[in-house]
Amino acid sequence: MIWNKTEVINYLIKQGKDNIKYKLVEYREKRTISQNSYLHCIFQIIAENTWYTPQEIKEIMKAKFLKVYDTKFDVEFTQNTSQLNTKEMTVFIDQIRLFCAEELSLEIPNPDEKRMLEYYNNYFL
Repeated sequence: MIWNKTEVINYLIKQGKDNIKYKLVEYREKRTISQNSYLHCIFQIIAENTWYTPQEIKEIMKAKFLKVYDTKFDVEFTQNTSQLNTKEMTVFIDQIRLFCAEELSLEIPNPDEKRMLEYYNNYFL
């Protein structure tokens, strides 16, 4: 059964429970396989242009752009990329590409550019 926002809110109100906190969030699909493949190509390209491994680059970029602060436990941590939705993954990739351009003078090709497709085929297939 799919309800609209008003129906969901009315249903929750009718439950008559006072000590419950509800959070409504927009549903988005998890990141796609192609987004994930592209991201790992980016990590490989950065690694080839620095002294870090692709896994180290991944951890550095997560620490830089995917920090989350949990007020309940008073702790900061980094999100896993597997938990990102398609929009969040796009933002993460765009942040990395911008960082590479501005801080490393490294241009990361778009996922559909011939250079990126060739790179992917050479290194991952």
